Amino acid sequence: MSYKKLVIKSTAAIEIEEVIAYYAAINITLATKLEKEIRSSFLKIAKNPESFQIRYKTIRVIWLKKFPYGVYYLFDSDEVYIMAFWSSREDVPAKIKKRF
Repeated sequence: MSYKKLVIKSTAAIEIEEVIAYYAAINITLATKLEKEIRSSFLKIAKNPESFQIRYKTIRVIWLKKFPYGVYYLFDSDEVYIMAFWSSREDVPAKIKKRF
């Protein structure tokens, strides 16, 4: 099932921008690769959001292949909501409790 609308919440957008800026400070090529991988994950989610693992009740995650980050999202009948972009090294359960 493909979705027509993918909504990136402002907190997730800020997290994505901060991580890209961090990698850009190290190496612009890394930042470009990260951005492409994030965009690719958005396309995969939009095409079939049900195919990725449920981590916390209804929150699903798709892991990036070359970077230690996950895109956390929810979806309903016609929209997908990107809720967070967190490192696999972070204490995600604590962040989930604070945000959701």
